[in-house]
Amino acid sequence: METVMTCATVVIAVATVLYVILTYRVIRKMNESNQLSRELERSRLRPIVVLFLEQGRDTNLYLRMRNFGITTAYDVRVELENGAMQAILAESKTKQQWLTGIPLVMLGPNQQVGYMFNYVKRWLEKSGKQGFSGSVVYQDGVHRTFKEPIQIDLALCREVSG
Repeated sequence: METVMTCATVVIAVATVLYVILTYRVIRKMNESNQLSRELERSRLRPIVVLFLEQGRDTNLYLRMRNFGITTAYDVRVELENGAMQAILAESKTKQQWLTGIPLVMLGPNQQVGYMFNYVKRWLEKSGKQGFSGSVVYQDGVHRTFKEPIQIDLALCREVSG
């Protein structure tokens, strides 16, 4: 009888150890899954700011910046390389804050700012450039910084404005 009790105690002890190990693994996997869910939710709940060229209904060309995300973007800056910003501003009669290097304080979800870009043909002829590149840098509400690349090809503009 004593042997049966000893064997039963050993079996219960082994089963308990297995139960603890399996429970620990399940909890660890649940924590990993929760962490992944939080990361996915953070990536979904963020601003997405894009700079693009668009032809308006009036056949004018517009350089537009829009927040396609579902949260507000803060401290939005446009950084263009190779002196493109200075060349664009030199041709311009109106100075847009977000194109002068001064950050745009905020850009709400689906909010857009635009800038008429009609003198692009003159700028293309003067500069000899095919386009320009750079980035839009901004932060979200919890101060995470994002940097979206810009690559504007002006070949279409040459055809539209020509």
